[in-house]
Amino acid sequence: MAQGLYSKTVSIAAATDTALIAAPTTTNFAGKPERIYVLYLRYGVGTAWTGGRIRFEDGAGGSVIMRGATATVDVDVERYFATMRKDYPGYALTEGNALNVNTAGTPGALEVTVIYEIK
Repeated sequence: MAQGLYSKTVSIAAATDTALIAAPTTTNFAGKPERIYVLYLRYGVGTAWTGGRIRFEDGAGGSVIMRGATATVDVDVERYFATMRKDYPGYALTEGNALNVNTAGTPGALEVTVIYEIK
């Protein structure tokens, strides 16, 4: 994956445990493995899930970055990880890890947006 700033929006309508953003497999200009920096995460509940929840993880089964409930319709939850400070460019995932999303419960409809940077 080329270095740069990206945005991705996906719809989720089934319980899943999958990579939302695939792990980078190349090295940067300094010869170090590229990594994902999460700048912004948002999820919106279009149709409520029964007993539902969502988790964003640093790799499959990794540290939970953000979690929430999906049982209430018309809920929008967003979180900014970047600041205007140059020394904090966002939430840095572990080198070689994907941004994983894990949902559970009786399916409804979710929309997930992530803004991220590869460097």
